[in-house]
Amino acid sequence: MRLRDKLLPLLDFAPLLGLRNGETDVSRMTHEGMTAVVVQVGTKHAGVLVDNVFRTEEIVVKPLSSVLRHISMFSGNTILGDGSVIMIVDPNALGTAVGSIDTHAALAQAVPQETSDAEQNRTALLLFRAGSKTLKAVPLSLITRLEEIALDTIEHCNGQDVVQYRGSLMPLIPVQANRAQPQSGFQPVLVFTDGAHPAGLVIDEIVDIVEEPLVIDLQAEAPGVIGAAIIRDKAVEIVDVSHYLGSVFDAHRTMPPESERALRVLLVDDSQFFRNMLAPLLRASGYEVALAASAEEALALKDKGERFDLIVSDIDMPGMDGLDLAKNLKAGSSWAEIPLIALSSHANPQLVEKSRAAGFESFVGKFDRQTLMHALQDCFKGWGAAA
Repeated sequence: MRLRDKLLPLLDFAPLLGLRNGETDVSRMTHEGMTAVVVQVGTKHAGVLVDNVFRTEEIVVKPLSSVLRHISMFSGNTILGDGSVIMIVDPNALGTAVGSIDTHAALAQAVPQETSDAEQNRTALLLFRAGSKTLKAVPLSLITRLEEIALDTIEHCNGQDVVQYRGSLMPLIPVQANRAQPQSGFQPVLVFTDGAHPAGLVIDEIVDIVEEPLVIDLQAEAPGVIGAAIIRDKAVEIVDVSHYLGSVFDAHRTMPPESERALRVLLVDDSQFFRNMLAPLLRASGYEVALAASAEEALALKDKGERFDLIVSDIDMPGMDGLDLAKNLKAGSSWAEIPLIALSSHANPQLVEKSRAAGFESFVGKFDRQTLMHALQDCFKGWGAAA
C-alpha cells in the first residue's frame, strides 16, 4: 500500500480474526474501493483493511473474559450505551502481524534528503464542508476531538445551542449562520478546548484528513476565512477558528487587572497564516501584540527603540532565521534580556538543543496552542499577571 509517497505493509483484518481463510485478499481492491485504517505501533506503520468505519467512542476498557483470552488479537472489551459488546483490538498483536521489518526505517534510508525535508514541511489538515460545497480546512492539531452529537441531545440555553459534554455544557457554534437543523440523526462537530473549556464548531460533513504543504495562495477579506490554498488539487478555504470560537473562550479567560499595563509581545513569523492565527489568541489573553514578518523587521523595531516584554519567533524563516535572530539579540543588544520563545513545525531534539543554545527559553510546536500559552505564563510569572 502506498501512502504519502511511502510503502506500508497491508493487513487484511478478516484472516487475522479467523473470519476468512487464506492470505490477504488484495484482489478485492482491483474491483472495489476498500477502507484501510493506518495504525502505528512503536516505529511500525501498517494499513489494516476493514469493511466499515462507523464513529469514534469514549470507552472504558474491561478485562477480556478467560473464555476469549486464547484470541491474541484482542486485549479487552467494552459495553456501549445501547448494550452492544465491543471487542478492543490489541495494537501489539497488529505490530507482530506486520513482522520484524520496519518498513519506515528501510525506506527512509533510500529516500533522498530533499524528500525528507518536504515531508517535514507538511501540515495535517482536516477537510470538511459547512454551508456550501466549497472544501474548508483547519489544522488537525488544533482540534481536540471529532464528534457526532445526537441531535436529540442538543439543548438551547442562554441564547445558544449547547450539549452536555463530559460533565459540562459545551456551546455549539455553526460555521453557517441561521442554518436549518435536522430534527433527527447525528450532527458532526469539531471540538476545540481552551484549558478545561470545550467548544464545538458545527459543520455539515467531514471529508478527509490529509497531510500536505500549507501555502496560502489567496488572502481572504471575508470574516472567518484566513485564505485559500490548493490541497490535493482542490481550492480549499483555510478557516479562522478564532473568528468563531474566540468570544466563547474569551469568557473563560482571566484578564490582567486594568491597573496593570498590558504586557507587550512581539510575534515574528514570515507566514501570514500563522500571524493571523496566533495574534488574535494572544490579544484575547490580554497581551498587546506587535507583528514582524521577518527577523529583519524585528531588528528594525529594535533600532527604533521599541520595547517588548517577550518575543515569540519562528525558527524556520528565509534570510535571517530565528536562531540567528536570537544570537543577534543576545549578543549585547538592548533586547538581550527579553525572554524568547521559539516556534517551529519541525520538532526534533537537535533543533530544540540548537534553539536553547541560541538563547530561546522555550521551544513550542507551531500548532500547539496550549503549550504556547503555558510557556507565556511561565515567562511572566514574575509579573503576577495571568495569560
